[in-house]
Amino acid sequence: MTFDADGPIRIIQIVAHMDLHAADAGMDFSRASVMRNVVKNISGVAPLVQIGVRDTTERERRYAEACCGRVVTLYDTDLWRARDAFDAHSAARVLDTIFAAPAPSNGWITAPVEHRRAARPTSPTR
Repeated sequence: MTFDADGPIRIIQIVAHMDLHAADAGMDFSRASVMRNVVKNISGVAPLVQIGVRDTTERERRYAEACCGRVVTLYDTDLWRARDAFDAHSAARVLDTIFAAPAPSNGWITAPVEHRRAARPTSPTR
């Protein structure tokens, strides 16, 4: 599959998990493998930039490294270090990583919407 509306597309993923599993519970197309499928199956993604990853596996990290720059990951620790340093150089390094040139004219930002079941309200006693 190719994304070719107006050239390549950059995907910025604001997320805690890399979502680069080969499959999850035997399903190739699951929430845990969605970004692996994007990188693997859509040739116009240049690159996938993941921001805030805090929970990952060694296998996912190795896959991202093997993608030769098609997956760029800023871990949560990178962001905390930049915040703690709070200097122009650290902030510029983070922004350079996110918006590395050449920037495609198309972009997509994705962030998870977590669903938590609310506690049941207690019924009033009579």
